[in-house]
Amino acid sequence: MKRIYVKQFIKGLILLSFFVPLIVFSDSFIFPFVVPKILFFRSITIVMLAAYAGLLISSWKEYRPRFTWVHGAVLLFFLSFFISTFVGVDWYKSFWDNHERMLGLFTITHFVLYYIVVTEVITEWREWKFLSRIFLLAGSIVMIIGFWQKLVNPELLLNRGSGRVSATLGNAIYYSGYGMFLFFLGIISGIKETDTYWKIASFVIAFFGFLGILFGGTRGSLVGLLVGLVCVMVYYTFAMRSQAMMRKRLIIILIGGLILCGTLFAFRQTSFVRNLPAVGRLVNSSLAGDTLQTRVMAWKIAIEAWKEKPAFGWGPNNYFFAFNKFYRPEFLQFGFGETWFDNAHSSLFNTFAVQGLFGIMAYVLLFVAPIGMLVVAYRKGRVDIYVSAFGIGFFVAHFVHNSFVFENPTSYLYFFWFLALVNQVTQEHKEAEKKSFSGNITPAVLGGVTVVAVLFIYTTNVQPGRANVHALEAIRASYNLAPNTLSLYTETQKISSPHIDDIRADFSRSFIDQVPAYVQAKRVEDLVNLYSVVEEDLQANLALHPFDIRTHISLSRLFQYGAALQQNPQLIVQSEQILQEAIDLSPKRQQLYYLMVPIKTALGKQDEAISLLKTSISHAPTIGQGWWRLAVTYNDLGDTENAKATIEEAERIGVTYDGSSKKIVDDLKSSLGMIVVE
Repeated sequence: MKRIYVKQFIKGLILLSFFVPLIVFSDSFIFPFVVPKILFFRSITIVMLAAYAGLLISSWKEYRPRFTWVHGAVLLFFLSFFISTFVGVDWYKSFWDNHERMLGLFTITHFVLYYIVVTEVITEWREWKFLSRIFLLAGSIVMIIGFWQKLVNPELLLNRGSGRVSATLGNAIYYSGYGMFLFFLGIISGIKETDTYWKIASFVIAFFGFLGILFGGTRGSLVGLLVGLVCVMVYYTFAMRSQAMMRKRLIIILIGGLILCGTLFAFRQTSFVRNLPAVGRLVNSSLAGDTLQTRVMAWKIAIEAWKEKPAFGWGPNNYFFAFNKFYRPEFLQFGFGETWFDNAHSSLFNTFAVQGLFGIMAYVLLFVAPIGMLVVAYRKGRVDIYVSAFGIGFFVAHFVHNSFVFENPTSYLYFFWFLALVNQVTQEHKEAEKKSFSGNITPAVLGGVTVVAVLFIYTTNVQPGRANVHALEAIRASYNLAPNTLSLYTETQKISSPHIDDIRADFSRSFIDQVPAYVQAKRVEDLVNLYSVVEEDLQANLALHPFDIRTHISLSRLFQYGAALQQNPQLIVQSEQILQEAIDLSPKRQQLYYLMVPIKTALGKQDEAISLLKTSISHAPTIGQGWWRLAVTYNDLGDTENAKATIEEAERIGVTYDGSSKKIVDDLKSSLGMIVVE
C-alpha cells in the first residue's frame, strides 16, 4: 500500500477522534459518559499506532520521532506516571483505574501514543488548519447540545434538570473546560483563516465555547479564561513594544477589564449579578461555602499525603486511600456526600499526592515546555504573534482551570492534540528532515500490524465493553429481583475484563441493597446462591484492594445479613473484624463508627458502642450526627437519663441538625417528655 494512503487513513482516524466526546450510551453502559468514550478512543489510537508502525517499519530513519522539548515533557510525565503506578499503594488501580474515570496508566499510554502519532504524521500547517476546522465543528455540536439542555430540555441526557449543563460529557466541569479550549482554538483559527466562511464559523464557535464556560457554571474555567486572556494581552504588550498605539489600546482594554471585574464584585449581591451564569457563582464564592470549603480541605489532605510519600506519591488514582487515612471529621458537616473524595478536585494538588515531587515537576513541564517553544518560535519567525499569544493563553488558562478541577477523557484528548499541534508548528523543518510519504508498505508488514491491532482491540476494549454492558443487565436484574439474576451475572464473569473488580463491587452493592426485598419475597434459594457468589467476590476484591474501605463496608453489611439469615452469630464477629480493619485505615471517619455501633450492640458490647459514639463526637463536637445517635443508643438501652443529658449537652454547645436529623431528635425529645422547640 502506498504510504500516502496510510497517512490519509491516519488523518481520517484523527478526525474521527474529535467526535469521541459526542459518544454516550445512556442506557447500555455503567458510567455511560465515560466508558464508551474511552473504549472507542483507545481503539482508534491502536489502529492509528498500527498504521504508524507500518510507516516506521518501512523506513525507521524517516518516520522516527525526533527530540523536542514538548516530546521530552510528555515522556517525562509518562515516566512519572509509570514509576508512581508501580511504587504506589495499589498498582492495579493505578494501572486500570475504575469505570467512573478509566484514566489509569493503560489509558494514559494511549493518549501519549495518540500525541506521538498525530505530531509525527501531521506536518504541514494546511493540515492542522483542516483538522482545527473539524475539531471546532465537532466541539460546537457538544456545545449546542448543552445549550439545548439549558434553554429547551433540562432533562436531556440525564441532566436531571440541573442549572449547570454537561451535554454529552456527563459533568458540567468537563463541559466548561471543553468550552474554554474551543474558545482559544476558535480565536486562533479565526485569525489565521483566509476563507471568509471558516473565519466567521471559527469566531462563532469561539463564542459558543465562551457560552459553554458560562452554561457549565464552572468557576475554575472562568478564572482560567480570565487569567489566560490577561496573559495574552500582557504578552502582546511586551511583544509589540515598537507599536505604541497598539500597546495603549491593550493597556486600556486590560484596565477596562479590571474595572468590570471590580464592578461585578462590588455588586455581587444584586440579583442581576447573582443570576449571571458562572459569574454569579464566582464573585459570590466564599471559603465558608460547602463545595469550596470541602475542596480546600481535600487540597490540604493532598499535601499531608505528599509529605508521607514525597518522591513518587501514593500512585495514580490512589488519592482515595490517602483521603481515608487523613480524613477530617469536619467533612461530615456538609453531608455524607462530601465525605467521599477519590480525587483532590485539583489536578495540581492531586498530582502532588499521587505522583509526588517528580510527578508535579513533570506535570508543570507539560505546560512550560510548549509555552517556551511558542515564545522561541515567535522570536525566530516560525509562528506569528497570534498563534504564539493565544497558544500561550490556552496553556495558562488550562493550567489555572486544572488547578481547581480534574482531568477527564475529553480534556486529555484536546490537551494532547493541542500539544501535538504546538510541537509541530514551532519546529524548524529542514529539507533533509521533512517526511516524504512516497513509496509503499509491503503487504506482509501491513497484514502483521493489522492482526496485532485487531487482537489487542478485542482483548482490551471489546471484551471490557461487553463485560460492562452485561454487568449493567445483571445489576438491573438484581434490583428487580429477576429470577435470572444469577445466570446473567455468571455470564458476565465469564467475559474477560480488567475491570472485574469494579463489576464485582457494583453488583455486590446492588445485591446487598436488595437483601431485605429478597427476604420479603421469600426468595430463599436465590438469596442463598447470590449470597455465596457475592461473598466470594468481595473477598476477592479485598485481596486485590486491601486498603479499599468500601469493600470492607460491603462485606461487613453482607455478614450482618448473613448472620440473621443463617442464624450464625459468628458472622457478626466477622462483620466486626472487617469493619475494625476499615476504622484502622480511616480512624476519623464517623460513618465507620456509626456502622459499628449496631454490631457492638448485637454482640452485647454496649459500653464499646457508647464509647465509639463518644469518640466520633470528640473528633468534631459541633456535628449533630454523633449526638443524636448517642442519645438514641442510650434510649434504646433503656438509659433515658443519659439520653436526655446527651440532648441537653448538644443544645448547650449549640449543635444544629439538618432536616432528617432534627426530626429524629424532636421525636426522641417528645418520647422522653422533653420540650420540643419548633
